[in-house]
Amino acid sequence: MELIKSRWCFKLDLDDNYEIPFPIDKVHPDDISDKELAKKIDAGGGTSIAKVRLYWEKISPFKVAEGSRDTFLNMQIEEAFGKCESILADKYETIKTMKSNVQKLEELAE
Repeated sequence: MELIKSRWCFKLDLDDNYEIPFPIDKVHPDDISDKELAKKIDAGGGTSIAKVRLYWEKISPFKVAEGSRDTFLNMQIEEAFGKCESILADKYETIKTMKSNVQKLEELAE
């Protein structure tokens, strides 16, 4: 991915460490309008919206693997798995808290 970024930064004459103002792994380039993009980028810096839009489309994981249904599904599965893991961790902590509260109540009852 870094190789693709550096190649397109060079081709579009952007700074080597230029970053898109949106999370490229979560936001599809087509979901953001040019007006929204213009608000986020520093238009006075000489970077045109067209350059940023082209750069974003070329480095976006959605566009790079656009024809690959498996890539999209894998991203969705990873996201769902991460959510499930966090829910399970929360439930585990709740159970631990409940157990300690029950033990305290049992000690008080004695």
